Amino acid sequence: STQSTGDKKFEGNRPVDVPEFSASLWSSYKVQDNTNLNLGLIYEGDRYGDAKNTFKKDGYARVDMGVSYKHKYDENLDIIARFNVENLFDTDYFAGGGSTNSEQKGASGVVVGEDRNYMATIQFKY
Repeated sequence: STQSTGDKKFEGNRPVDVPEFSASLWSSYKVQDNTNLNLGLIYEGDRYGDAKNTFKKDGYARVDMGVSYKHKYDENLDIIARFNVENLFDTDYFAGGGSTNSEQKGASGVVVGEDRNYMATIQFKY
């Protein structure tokens, strides 16, 4: 277990955005010699949103997936095309950030995790 030890008033508190447990699992499946499917599961447990440990952000699990295709253009050049989907099931979650102060109710600056998003890339490998 990680604990804050820098500032005496936060001593013993869990550091901001550090869950007790997190994990990431990735798998790749070769469909053909030049085509792969990838699937990833990302889990992040509950974590505190401020140094005082006054509010917690819920844990979440997110699924990402992608496909890649490699074209051997010639003996010196491979062209690799990738298409990825992050947050495949459009899970709502809080990512990083957050702070509190005595002049406001609740937290501010908490970053909402990205909705489902898509990315396509082309890599020239020589």
